[in-house]
Amino acid sequence: EEDLSFYNLNSEDTKIASDHLPRVMDIAEDPEEPTWVWSDPLSPQDDDIMGNAHLDITGIIASSSNITATWYANVSIRDDYGTDLLPDHDIGVRAQIDQHLGDGDGWLSIPEIADFVSLVETARNLTDSEDSGCCVIDYLSLHSDKGGGITVIPPINGSVDSNGSWGWIETTALDGTTDGRSRDTPPCDPAGRLGVPLQRHARYHRG
Repeated sequence: EEDLSFYNLNSEDTKIASDHLPRVMDIAEDPEEPTWVWSDPLSPQDDDIMGNAHLDITGIIASSSNITATWYANVSIRDDYGTDLLPDHDIGVRAQIDQHLGDGDGWLSIPEIADFVSLVETARNLTDSEDSGCCVIDYLSLHSDKGGGITVIPPINGSVDSNGSWGWIETTALDGTTDGRSRDTPPCDPAGRLGVPLQRHARYHRG
């Protein structure tokens, strides 16, 4: 393994958001009283956004060759920072969820949170590496036939005035090709559409 590229898109050392990945959702047998169970909530944080990302590329690095890659991103965001997935970014994600996905009563309910989880899962289930904020290889996107796996750790229920953290973890298997130029390694450029500053690593495994 040869570590050839390192991307640091944050002005400070970036922290790891969470290392407990699985989200479990259970729906009660009584359809009138659904319940959802997620992973433990994230710890409060001082930085607005924390996280890291890795791109591992495997394949013969040669002219016009096929390559495969695995993309991993781990993101944690303060509740009061807001999200671009909903209007009124400046009011914070808890109030955004309550007003735009809920009833605006000042209380973040479990069903409102579940709707937000679905929104994030849909928004991050992308098949194009540039659209996902990952990268481009030889100035071309990599692609995933089935999209990625997304685990959302949502804000906890309660008052919209509370402030904690929420985030997500995503992994995607990608495929692509290098172009016809002759050189040892393909240009690998980070793409900025993830919308958050992350510490990024790119590793090339020679086939």
